[in-house]
Amino acid sequence: MRNRSRRSPEIIMKQWWKIVGVIAFGAIGICELLLWAFSITDWEDTPWYNCINNLGVALWLNYFIALAMVQPSAIAGIA
Repeated sequence: MRNRSRRSPEIIMKQWWKIVGVIAFGAIGICELLLWAFSITDWEDTPWYNCINNLGVALWLNYFIALAMVQPSAIAGIA
């Protein structure tokens, strides 16, 4: 008989954390896109437009920096 190696609970937990992390990161990106788009269109005629626009740019900059800091091995495979 072949020796079937079972995956330990820690590996399964790590896989779930990676899946949840990818889903959460994507959801955060979608929310940021919607917030940025709606804030720019709603605040365009007010004096606060530059402030809101700069905050939106900073938000995207932080998102892309976090995306760049993710290890390639974490993106390449869930396992």
